[in-house]
Amino acid sequence: MEHKKIVRLAGYWFAILPPFFIILFELMTMYFEYPTILREPAGKILELYLTKMPTIVVYAYLLLFASFLFVPLSVIAYNLFNTGKKSILLQIGTVIGIIAGSMNALAFFRWVWLVPNLSYIYTDPTVSQATRDAAVVTFESFHIYAGVSIGELFGMNLLGIWGIVIAIMLLRSSLIKQWLAWIGIILAALIVAGAFQVFGIKAAGTIVAISANIWAAWMVVIGITLIVKASKMK
Repeated sequence: MEHKKIVRLAGYWFAILPPFFIILFELMTMYFEYPTILREPAGKILELYLTKMPTIVVYAYLLLFASFLFVPLSVIAYNLFNTGKKSILLQIGTVIGIIAGSMNALAFFRWVWLVPNLSYIYTDPTVSQATRDAAVVTFESFHIYAGVSIGELFGMNLLGIWGIVIAIMLLRSSLIKQWLAWIGIILAALIVAGAFQVFGIKAAGTIVAISANIWAAWMVVIGITLIVKASKMK
């Protein structure tokens, strides 16, 4: 009975969280030209951000929240696959999932706490050029550290690695068909490959965008499969 509850709970989380994150990301893309805008000069980003407030702040908060929810999802997945036998892969995957969720959430922090203030400073006609330059330097520093490094590189890479681990654990279980688990491994691996867009590989950005959307759809299928599986358990 306890296992049945875990399977059902995992099914709902798998079916809801990834597409929720992707939908928010797509809204961010349509409204703020994200993540293309991240390659633009700092001044243009700050000016556009100010014109899109407060809607963009709401999207950023929701993305921050959705990113952090991958932490409890990782714990739920651990309980789903934990059979009582020690699994190093599952333990490592759980830690990676927790770190990935935390890093992605941290990457969005700058959009709700730092960037609004910098946007006001940069666009204020009464401030000096030195102050405007300082705002740009501050933004670029956090942009590279929290955005490119923590979010785009480590956050997405670790999320993809966690996805690979989850698909492998599904492959080893009897919860879904093996061919469906293999699809998950391939899609998660493409997310990892696509995250290397930070090294100037232009095609990588397209790869991670497409594979992440398909992976979210795959997670929905997995979630529904688990819910159906739980309904048939005694």
